[in-house]
Amino acid sequence: MYTIKTLSSLTGVNPDTIRSWERRYNLLSPERTDTGRRTYTDLDVEKLSLIVALLKLGHSIGQLAVQDLDQLKSLKGARPTTSQDELRRQVLDDLKKSVEDRDIRAFSTMINASFNAYPPAELADTILCPILRVIGDRWSIEALDIGDEHAFTAVIKQALYSNLPPASWTRPGPIALFTTLTDELHELGALMACHIAAGSGFNCHYIGPNMPIDDLNTHCRRIEARLVAISVVSGAGPGSIISGLNKLAENLPETTQIWAGFNRHVAIEDGDLHERIITFYTYGPFEKRLALLQAGS
Repeated sequence: MYTIKTLSSLTGVNPDTIRSWERRYNLLSPERTDTGRRTYTDLDVEKLSLIVALLKLGHSIGQLAVQDLDQLKSLKGARPTTSQDELRRQVLDDLKKSVEDRDIRAFSTMINASFNAYPPAELADTILCPILRVIGDRWSIEALDIGDEHAFTAVIKQALYSNLPPASWTRPGPIALFTTLTDELHELGALMACHIAAGSGFNCHYIGPNMPIDDLNTHCRRIEARLVAISVVSGAGPGSIISGLNKLAENLPETTQIWAGFNRHVAIEDGDLHERIITFYTYGPFEKRLALLQAGS
């Protein structure tokens, strides 16, 4: 018999997602110990492992949840008849509906399932960023109150945290540091970038938002960061953003690359930024650049 922690370790599905799938889809029916702890069998491990593999092929959790073990085995190696674009649209439609209905439980279940269904950069560009815009838009027209907005974004933040490895100086791979600058409290962009880099083999250090430039410079030098990646969503105005990034570029050693990911609404003119700073507006190019850095380019 296995605990939920062991099941998570064996299948790669975090415990919160397992619990959500059990509530929403009745995916597994674990027995309980006298103290109320879930226990799982070898068949549960096999079923959940199959589901993870099928999700990566493009099947949806809703379709898989109703299948028994033999039916799941028959799907192994088969591509879903629905296209990836259609599946993503359906996922987004379902997420939008959960936001409109203020159904935080359904939203949480679907977000956690998405982490197992999509590669990190695709997840960020096609699922997380679009649904964050929906949440922001609905808050701006007062269809959601600030408590709703915080609750939905907290689900995404928690899912990202749950899928990040802990920072470790002993992990192999180039050291990459992720943060935001002073007065920039929106950290989801940096968390998504960190999630992608971790999946690309980097030794990732996420140090939270709102980092003063001088302290960031000192920390980057101390850990000998190969990359410092900074998310810019709003900040204290383009002038201070540019000033802070340029100061970092002027002070960090040439061996440290400086990348800045910008929200599409942040206007930066050509020539404003130091030539060392590489900019991104989506995560696909960010992931490709990571591969070049990993290869030593």
